[in-house]
Amino acid sequence: QHPDLFFAVAKDENGRKLGLITARKVDDATLMLHRLYVHPKFQRQGIGSKMLDAALIEFPTAKTMRLEVEEENKKGYAFYVKQGFKDIDRKTETVEGEVLKIIVMEKSLASGNDER
Repeated sequence: QHPDLFFAVAKDENGRKLGLITARKVDDATLMLHRLYVHPKFQRQGIGSKMLDAALIEFPTAKTMRLEVEEENKKGYAFYVKQGFKDIDRKTETVEGEVLKIIVMEKSLASGNDER
């Protein structure tokens, strides 16, 4: 309902939930991907790519998409690299006493996302 937020659920023809995405417009040029999840049974079928495309359609002025992925999430990291994201920073976060290594990634959308 908020114009700077995008939330979508991917469903199959039977209404079964396959995945979800949450993104937020940081400013006119930057989109932050907060969550992209595809159920493991349905990964590697193009669902994640389609949800990324849907977020970009929602924010046509975006020139950059940014995200954070936990270093241990090898499958997620590989997916984002395949989608054209590049590492731009690394940081650590402590959650309930556990230190997480985070990779900050970014993708240039050239002149907005008209090319997708």
